[in-house]
Amino acid sequence: MRAGWRSGGFTLVEVVIAVTLMSMIMLGLVAALRTFGNSGARLEEISLRSDNVRLIEKFLRETLTQSSPRLHVRSENLGAEPWFRGSAHELTWLGAVPARFGAGGLHHLRVATVDTGAAVRLVLQLVPFTGDHEPPDWSQAPTHTLLEGVTAFTIAYQRLSLDEWSDAWFDPGVLPGRVRVRVAAESGVWPELIFRVLAAEPGDLSQEGLARAGAGR
Repeated sequence: MRAGWRSGGFTLVEVVIAVTLMSMIMLGLVAALRTFGNSGARLEEISLRSDNVRLIEKFLRETLTQSSPRLHVRSENLGAEPWFRGSAHELTWLGAVPARFGAGGLHHLRVATVDTGAAVRLVLQLVPFTGDHEPPDWSQAPTHTLLEGVTAFTIAYQRLSLDEWSDAWFDPGVLPGRVRVRVAAESGVWPELIFRVLAAEPGDLSQEGLARAGAGR
């Protein structure tokens, strides 16, 4: 037998090293696949959230843009008040709903937040317009959830020809020129939404006129 001869194959140390390296490679691949899967899920979540924002923004833009200046005629003694009334956290208006969102035509609309105890929801209510004398019964109106997990929701109003924003609108004479909506939720902060109202007019810009408009609160 020749000195220094060794049989073919691997030693135990070589096998252990090979198995260890293979295990490390497999762990790296599994981690990479898990990261890729999580990234895909996050991208899908972001995409769905963006689609939801665009859908809500489109609906609000079309209905607020087409806000009607019609007034709620209460009685001869009480006079009329605007259907368009807004505070910092709630807005009701009379607007044209596109047919593709359901039954088209003039509807009373209301956007507000509702605290369910477990979470805060941004909701929308719609009631078909039946005349200038009949106010909608919001307690009986169907409620549609626009967004779950709302952490902040504010509305502001800008009079045509003025730069200042107000946190309320009760002017019986005219509609606001623009409406600004800011929303934040557990899923993230929405981009600021600003809607132009086509039927808006400046109205009485004197101090007395502005004071009378604010007195409707």
